[in-house]
Amino acid sequence: MTTTDLAQTIEQPDADSAAAGPSMARLLRPHVRSFAAVVILQVIGALAGLAPLLAVVELGRTLLSPGPIDHVHVWTVVIAGAAGLPIRLLCTAASSGIGHVLDSRVQLTFRRQLAASLGRVPIGWFSRRRTGELAKVVGEDVSAVHPFIAHAPGELVAAFVVPLVSLIYLFTVDWRLTLITLIPVVLATALVPLLMLPARTREQEAYDAAMGRIASSVVEFVQGISVVKAFGGGERAHRTFLTAADDFVSIFSRWVRGMSVIAAGM
Repeated sequence: MTTTDLAQTIEQPDADSAAAGPSMARLLRPHVRSFAAVVILQVIGALAGLAPLLAVVELGRTLLSPGPIDHVHVWTVVIAGAAGLPIRLLCTAASSGIGHVLDSRVQLTFRRQLAASLGRVPIGWFSRRRTGELAKVVGEDVSAVHPFIAHAPGELVAAFVVPLVSLIYLFTVDWRLTLITLIPVVLATALVPLLMLPARTREQEAYDAAMGRIASSVVEFVQGISVVKAFGGGERAHRTFLTAADDFVSIFSRWVRGMSVIAAGM
C-alpha cells in the first residue's frame, strides 16, 4: 500500500472528499515559487561551476597563441574562473537549503491531510487494515518523497544544464570529436529501458509489500508481548516476524541480483 493508494481508499466512502483528495499536484502548487527559486539557483550554480574549466581552456588558447599576450584579457579570465567556485558554492547551498525547507513543509501538509482523512473514516475501516501498514504509509512512505522534493529538482537541473552547456561549447571547438564522445552516452541510454521492464516493476511492488509485512508483524509482536508474558507461546509470537523477515531477505536478494545484471550489461 502506498500513500496514493491510502488516500484513494480512505476517500472512497465520500465522493465529495474524493474530489478534494490530497494529491501531489495540490500539495506542490502553493510552493511553485520556492521550486522556481531552487531551479534558478541550481542553474546559476551549475553554470558557475563550469567557469573554472572554461577559464583554463581560454587561458591555454591565449597564452599559447602567437603574438603579444593580452594581460587584461588574461586577468579577466582568471578572475571570472576564480569567481565561479564561490558562486557555485553559494548558489547550490542556497538551493539545497530552500529545497529541504520546502520538503519539510510538504511532508507536514501531507501528513496533516492524511490524518484528517483517517479521522473521517468509519471505525470498521481500520479493522480491515493492519496497523503496521498504516504506520508505514503515514511515516515511511511520506518520508520517501524527500529525495523527490529536496534533491531531485536541483540534481536534475544540474544533470541537464552541465552536459548541455558542455556539448554546446564542445561543438564550437570540434563537432567531429564531440560526436565521438557521445557514443557511450547513446549506448547507455539504449540500455535504460531494461530498468523499466515489467519484471523490475513487479520486484519493486514485492519489495514494498514485504516492507509492509515486516512493519505489521513488528506492531503485532509488540502489542502481544503482554499476552505472551501471561500465557506463554513466545516462539509462536515472533514466528510471523521471522517469516516476514525471511521473505524480505529473499525478495531483496533477487532485486540486488537483477540490478547487478543490468549494471554489468551497461
